[in-house]
Amino acid sequence: MRPPLIAVAAVAVCTAGARAEPLAYFPFDSDFSDASGAGNHLVAGAGSPSVTTAEAERAAGAGALDLSSSTADEEYLNFTTPLEFAAGEPWSIAFWARHRPGADPRSGMVVGDLGGSDFIWIPRDGAVDGLRFRNSAGANADYNDGVQPDGAYHHWAVVADGAGQIEVFYDNASLGTRAITTSFAITSVGQAFNQTTQSMDGQIDELYVFGEAIDAAQVEGLFLDGELPPPPPPPEPAGRLRVFLVAGQSNADGRGDPSGLPTAPVDLQSPQGDVDFFEGAGGPLRSLQPDSQFGPEITLGRTLADLVAGEPASRVAILKHANGGTDLKNQWKAGGDATTAGDGTEYVALQTAVANGLAALAAAHPDARIAIEGLVWVQGERDARQGYHEEYSANLTAFIADVRQTFGADLPFVVVRLSSGQTNLPLANLAAVRDAQTAVAAADPAVELVDSDPFSLLADALHFDAGGQQQIGAASALALASHFPAGSISIRPGDPGGVEIDLDGALPGFRYSLQSNPALTAGGWSEVETKTAV
Repeated sequence: MRPPLIAVAAVAVCTAGARAEPLAYFPFDSDFSDASGAGNHLVAGAGSPSVTTAEAERAAGAGALDLSSSTADEEYLNFTTPLEFAAGEPWSIAFWARHRPGADPRSGMVVGDLGGSDFIWIPRDGAVDGLRFRNSAGANADYNDGVQPDGAYHHWAVVADGAGQIEVFYDNASLGTRAITTSFAITSVGQAFNQTTQSMDGQIDELYVFGEAIDAAQVEGLFLDGELPPPPPPPEPAGRLRVFLVAGQSNADGRGDPSGLPTAPVDLQSPQGDVDFFEGAGGPLRSLQPDSQFGPEITLGRTLADLVAGEPASRVAILKHANGGTDLKNQWKAGGDATTAGDGTEYVALQTAVANGLAALAAAHPDARIAIEGLVWVQGERDARQGYHEEYSANLTAFIADVRQTFGADLPFVVVRLSSGQTNLPLANLAAVRDAQTAVAAADPAVELVDSDPFSLLADALHFDAGGQQQIGAASALALASHFPAGSISIRPGDPGGVEIDLDGALPGFRYSLQSNPALTAGGWSEVETKTAV
């Protein structure tokens, strides 16, 4: 029995990411030793830095670093080995800090490059009463809102994603994200920029440096417990990998702003550890997560993973190739067989991405059965604009046939129809492509049509916004799931004169119909009962 397509379901729980391991960690309980195991200790750079054990002067553990800049010989520490992060590298720094009562309001250098431009500074001088991050190029990102310059201990975390974004947390609350190049060098603790009056005059405790971007849950662990949360249990080895493809042009590539993704009850802005993702020819294979923009893959993967969560050792993977402004007639043209001969450049690129993605999946999950189970196609705008609308039905039919020769006979194929709201396109051509997409889906029982008319668009009347991309992904997942085999049927005696029937593997929220055909004749099936799986 094939369950029919139903309305978009709610997204469910996402698994936590892996535990981050620090490049350096200084508890300052008794000395300046690196407790991470990396051996990058701190040594005195000037003055007489010390560890204070006074209860009011420590945030956690037995002590805290005490630094003074009240004299010309300010106190600071140097790393045994300086740390340097390029603009494309993620990193994070977390610490507790407080100003000494009566200290110069300009004091507050936590870490940075002695004599260079790089620093993290927490003054309370009126211009900056929160935190200033300055990168290696001398650009600033200031965080003042919601900060209390009261001289008490507060917890800070500065997280650089390696893609030009920095986020700052203050006492476990995000102060927001800034776009800034995150190149950063650290040679010292308590001093930077070579300005005595800005050196730290107070205490620093529980200083962490990571070579990756820690997430909000890990920041919370550092804030609440002074340490990272324990790593999640290792996932069950995948016995079955259900692979789904995403292809098309700009709305498949995605123009959604990641800030529009929810963080509760599911944090879709963070990596989804139970869904593998491979994009383009070179990957790499990673957990599904948004980059600087996102497409339908985020909720496509999440919804599919939730639907198959009850299957033992089953895992979802998304392989994607998309390129904005590309047409079906030429660039996605099908050559007509399972080879790349005669295929358009983008279709060849998709096949390369799939081959490399499957190889990466096989290496990551060597014992898993891997099968491609569907493709989501988000394309048509370019053909409408270029006047290829009259050929779109034939071209799409040929493309689906070639895809099935290449990736599997009867492969479920989801067509996300152009929206009537994409009025940036020539309207007559838009209508023709929409009609072609509808007709192709109606003629093939293994092609599903997703109606994008209710989905939200950006102001350009061409691209779907963050909400629209989530709607495309979730609806496409349910369209694909309508082709999942339900599993085995078991029948046992029920009430007198009746039976009870169980359907293994039924998907929650889908309706399943029991039909009878006493004579087993064509067209002789009649519905007995319909139930919705829970």
